[in-house]
Amino acid sequence: MKLKDMERQMLNCIVSRVCETAPSLSRKEKSLYTCWLKQSFSQIGLMTVDSHKISVVSPGNRNDSEGPDFSDALVMIDGEFARGNVEIHIRSTDWYLHKHHTDPIYDSVILHVVSVADTGRPILTLSGKSVPTLVLPSPFALTEERPFLCKKWKSVDWSKFADTMNNYAKIRFQRKCQTVQADLLVIEPEQYFYLALLDVLGYSKNREPFRLLAEKLSIANIYHILNETKTEKRLVTLESLLFGTAGFLEVSEPPTLVTNTEYISGLRLIWNELKRRYAMKSVRNLPWHFAGIRPANHPTRRLAALAQILMKFYPKFPGQAWINQISGHADFNEIRRWASNCFQQPEGLWKNHLLFSSPGGNLLIGDRRLMDLFSNSLLPFAWAIGSVLHDLPLARHATDLAMLIPPGEISANIEKMTNRLSIDKKKMNNNYLVQGALEYARRFCDLNLCELCALEKYALR
Repeated sequence: MKLKDMERQMLNCIVSRVCETAPSLSRKEKSLYTCWLKQSFSQIGLMTVDSHKISVVSPGNRNDSEGPDFSDALVMIDGEFARGNVEIHIRSTDWYLHKHHTDPIYDSVILHVVSVADTGRPILTLSGKSVPTLVLPSPFALTEERPFLCKKWKSVDWSKFADTMNNYAKIRFQRKCQTVQADLLVIEPEQYFYLALLDVLGYSKNREPFRLLAEKLSIANIYHILNETKTEKRLVTLESLLFGTAGFLEVSEPPTLVTNTEYISGLRLIWNELKRRYAMKSVRNLPWHFAGIRPANHPTRRLAALAQILMKFYPKFPGQAWINQISGHADFNEIRRWASNCFQQPEGLWKNHLLFSSPGGNLLIGDRRLMDLFSNSLLPFAWAIGSVLHDLPLARHATDLAMLIPPGEISANIEKMTNRLSIDKKKMNNNYLVQGALEYARRFCDLNLCELCALEKYALR
């Protein structure tokens, strides 16, 4: 297939055909996968949940790409052979939670393997086919946390490692793009861009409260209020909106903020007026996390940074501004300078912000966080907009730029992986490699599936 044909196929892909995300798997989830793979359970008297006799001839091959978990499995149900794909879940309700009933790629599933049958409804594919469900005999053996086989290697061939990680980076980027594309069918683009920005600002521990905040205080509502606010009062009004809706102005002593100051009192006065005029409400009991987080990453700092970022764009909307920028510029360095100005560089009061009890630093967000914003939000959003508008050059440009991003945050998980393989972290010199390593670790290392590791044949012993 020619490159252009492949790009058009990606633009016209079925948007629900997306891998399930699993940033971390429990021991039980790992065990379920390996239990089916190795058939390490009693096969005497196996029955589906609707009382059909079943024998497993072959578990199939584990699929490490999109779609069902195992392909080309062979089972016998009531004496009849069936060959096809197998999907694995902890609970049978996960079939509907992950929306497999809306995705035609799951029409090929012949068996649904679960640990717990917790739904009374049949498991149906998009075409209406009923999929039998097998509950693995309980308790199945929990996977023993074995030492990684790669610890015995001296290293791994770097060029082959890089090729493998780049392949998985492509899979990861395409999945992110398709996820955004699907979301844009039900979420207005500017609100989605705003949600994605808050997700990045939330970091790992505060993603959920930032998401809830974005849902409660939409960007359309923010802009409506700013449009009715005098120019000189817009920034402080926006801070009042964010801190008030987040619940920080409803308590006597907001965490990590300077207390008993005229500035806090002023924000509260503005917030009370906003509540009266626009029927605003704070989101009670949001699970904000401060413990174990550097002060620069505290959610209160990130909210103040968000206020400055949004004011950089106002009265334009940030999503449209980003699309205009990437459409009009081919050079990544120029695009990066624009993004740095919009998302990193403070204007006015920041380093000595009256809300902070300690200096606020020189940047709104760090360089590595900006790179992650490119890889996880900005470029997938641009690709998805290109897809929705059938703008192939925009989607292609976003894909090309994804390979040029400098390294972002390197998680502890990836550091452990590179240490096991005796790979110098400095060689992970672009975010595409890092993203590929994250995807690879999710599919193999996190599941303890050493025997399926594609790097084994490149090991230096």
